[in-house]
Amino acid sequence: MVARRKNPENRHGAPAIEIATLLHKTESYLDAGNLDGARTAIKQAMALEPDDEQVRALSKRVSQTALLRLVDQGFARWSGEKPKGSKNPVKLTPGSSISEMIHEMRE
Repeated sequence: MVARRKNPENRHGAPAIEIATLLHKTESYLDAGNLDGARTAIKQAMALEPDDEQVRALSKRVSQTALLRLVDQGFARWSGEKPKGSKNPVKLTPGSSISEMIHEMRE
């Protein structure tokens, strides 16, 4: 009888092979242009290992791909510059801010 090794686990107890599989699935979905599949796979990986550098980098790539698709479809614009804020910012009313009111309630 041969003893089988357990899969190495990440710090959340999920098998490391599962994380690798989810990352591979995410890459495959992105390469195929299946953004919904990529989002689903990366969300599962983030739930298992949110602090993993590979997971975070791939999550960023999925988000960037989604944003670029919106730009390509004409639903968003980007000139390559940093956002400048609203042309018509909301005017604040005099008095306490919500954060000040919450702070007062907690005291």
